[in-house]
Amino acid sequence: MRLRLLLFLTLALTLTACGFSKKLEKSGPVVAEFHALFNDQDFDTIYDTLTSEELRASQPRDKFVAVLKKIRYHMGAFKAASRSGYNFRTSIDEANTLSLTYNAQFANGEGIERFTFVESGEKLLISAYNVNSQALLIEPKENDLEIAI
Repeated sequence: MRLRLLLFLTLALTLTACGFSKKLEKSGPVVAEFHALFNDQDFDTIYDTLTSEELRASQPRDKFVAVLKKIRYHMGAFKAASRSGYNFRTSIDEANTLSLTYNAQFANGEGIERFTFVESGEKLLISAYNVNSQALLIEPKENDLEIAI
């Protein structure tokens, strides 16, 4: 009986690990596309093609785009990043999520980016995105408010 339980647990962990590594591989191109569109300031395309239904239901386009514009204004263009952490959460009642943390370099400074993904069919979609950086604490100049917000 104990041997069966051990075999079952080993099989379950192996299958979970395989699924996780595939999701981790799938996330790379999504992050790269996000950064390319971010640098092109094509925030509407990010919203339309890379975000999950859950994000779009909770965050109207104009607010999402305004946040990305503000990040782009303060941080400048994305330059490079190295993944510093990841977390895969599996749940019976909710969608499985993959969270990735990056040490990111932007034109105007560095920050910590965090992407959270959910699976939609064969695709990974962004369900949350944020950046933590001291550069985001700088207030825009009065004549730049229209651009930043």
